[in-house]
Amino acid sequence: MYKTIQDGHQSPLFPLALLVVPNKWIVRSDLTNDEVAAKLSVSRESVSKWCNNKAVPSLENAYKLSVLFKCKVEDLYFYNAENFFK
Repeated sequence: MYKTIQDGHQSPLFPLALLVVPNKWIVRSDLTNDEVAAKLSVSRESVSKWCNNKAVPSLENAYKLSVLFKCKVEDLYFYNAENFFK
């Protein structure tokens, strides 16, 4: 089942509450997916999957992303309250 979030993007895997949004942070940082992957010691494919909502980073990687982007971990997520209690 697909759910549409605010920007019109449909996510098949995470329809209920949290959707990862690291892509906007990557763009703001002027880093490429390859550079982010290297800094976190993960594959470029992992970063790509996070950006396309096909996977979510582990808690450890979410923390590393927050340090890299100088933000809070919760800033990396979109809270879809509309569908949280359904």
